[in-house]
Amino acid sequence: MHSVGKNRNPFVVFLLSIVTFGIYCVYWYYKINDEIRQHDPSIEVKPGIAAVALFVPIANLVSYYNTAGRIRKMEEADQVANPISPVLALVLIFLFGIGYFFVVQGHLNAHWDRHRQEAPQPITGAAPAGTTA
Repeated sequence: MHSVGKNRNPFVVFLLSIVTFGIYCVYWYYKINDEIRQHDPSIEVKPGIAAVALFVPIANLVSYYNTAGRIRKMEEADQVANPISPVLALVLIFLFGIGYFFVVQGHLNAHWDRHRQEAPQPITGAAPAGTTA
């Protein structure tokens, strides 16, 4: 079974990024890329390099696009009807800034929720060991 990442509130991600002068944004970006890597080892990503790329002009835009592309790959594997658009996610950085957090984290939250629902549920109400039903 694949590991499932953490659901996060996109508004809180944005707010904490402002309050911490961008430090939380880098942490969040590292974590989501690490969760993607752990969830699907076939998706190649080095979370540390992805996070460092945020500090390099042009490379940061490529990294933002690639992260959305990784999410799209996961969604396509699940045959999601409306997967994330890496181009739209990138455009949202320029238009609203905050939109990237909402789109990326929103798609990740939905992906993690789908995989939590697919996980085998523990059997409840089973008779204790050594007893008969």
